Amino acid sequence: MDPLPAALPPKTHSYFAQTGTLPSWADPARIRVAQDLFVRCGWGAGAVLFCSSLPQCYAFPEGARVLLYTQGTSRHAWRRIIETGQLVFDVAAEGGLDPGGAGLRSAQKVRLMHAAIRHLVRAQTSWNTAWGLPINQVQLAGTLLSFSCLVVDGLRRLGFEVSDEEADAWVHMWNVVGHVLGIREDLLPRGMTDGEALFDLLRRHWGASPEGEELTRATLDLMRELLPSTPIDGIPAALVRHLAGDHCADLLGVPRADWTALLIDAATQLTRILDFAERTGDVTGLARLASFEMMKTLHGFSREGKPVTFRIPDALIRKWDTAR
Repeated sequence: MDPLPAALPPKTHSYFAQTGTLPSWADPARIRVAQDLFVRCGWGAGAVLFCSSLPQCYAFPEGARVLLYTQGTSRHAWRRIIETGQLVFDVAAEGGLDPGGAGLRSAQKVRLMHAAIRHLVRAQTSWNTAWGLPINQVQLAGTLLSFSCLVVDGLRRLGFEVSDEEADAWVHMWNVVGHVLGIREDLLPRGMTDGEALFDLLRRHWGASPEGEELTRATLDLMRELLPSTPIDGIPAALVRHLAGDHCADLLGVPRADWTALLIDAATQLTRILDFAERTGDVTGLARLASFEMMKTLHGFSREGKPVTFRIPDALIRKWDTAR
C-alpha cells in the first residue's frame, strides 16, 4: 500500500486510520478461500464485471442517472469502468484485505469518493431533490451484490465450477468490503442464497433509461477495444446477453445476440477460438476465451493517447494463460 501524502489534511489521515480496520466478524480463512477462487478463475471474474455486474447496475435508472450526472458525459466512462475493475482485482488478490493491503486502501478511497460525490451533487442546483440522496445505502448494497453474488453467478454461466463454500466465501469477502465502504450490516447478505434473493427484490426497480443506455454503449465500446485480436464485433453484446440476461439487455438497448453466427465467424476467421469453444462447450468456450483476451489486453491498455494503470501481476496472467 502506498503511504498517504503528508500534505493531506489531518482529518483525511484520521479517516484512513479509523476505516482501516476490518470488522470483528471478518474470517481470514473464508477470505483466503475467496482469494484462491480468484487465482483460479479471476480472468473470468473480470469479464463478468464488465458484461454482467455493470450492466445490471445500469438497469437501475437512479443509479445510472447519478453515474452519468457526475461524469457529465459518457465519453470518459471508461475510466470509471476500469477503476471499478481495479477495485475488484485489488480486493481479491492475495493479501488484498490484509493490513496495508491494496484492496483495503482501494475500498477506503472509494468510500471517500462517494462522500465527495454526495456533497458535490447536493450542492448543484441542477440536481433534482426528488431523485433522492445519491449513492445511498440501498444503491450501495445493490452495487456490492453485483460484485459478490452476480460475479459468482457469471462465473458459473461461463462454465467455471464454483462450490457453495467458495460462493459463500466470495460473498463474505465482499461483505467485509461493504463494512469498509460504510454499508449498514443489516443490508449485507448472509450468504449466496440470501444475496440472490435480495438482488431479485432489487430488480423490481429496474427500468429503461437514456442514462443506462448511454453507459452501456460506452461499456460495449470499451470491450470492443479490449478484443483487438477478434474481428467479431458482436461478442461484447452477446456476452452481456449471456451473462446479464435478455431482460436486462433489452432495457439497456443491447443488440440481440446470434451465437450461431458468432461461432461460424469464429470458425472462418479465428480457428483458435473455435478449437477452444469445442474443448469447453460452444457458447461458454467462446465466452471464456473472449474473457481472457479482455483481461490480458487491459493489462497495459492505453486509450486516448493516455496509458491506463491497471495492475494484474504477471505471475497471475501466466497462471491464467496456463489454466484456460
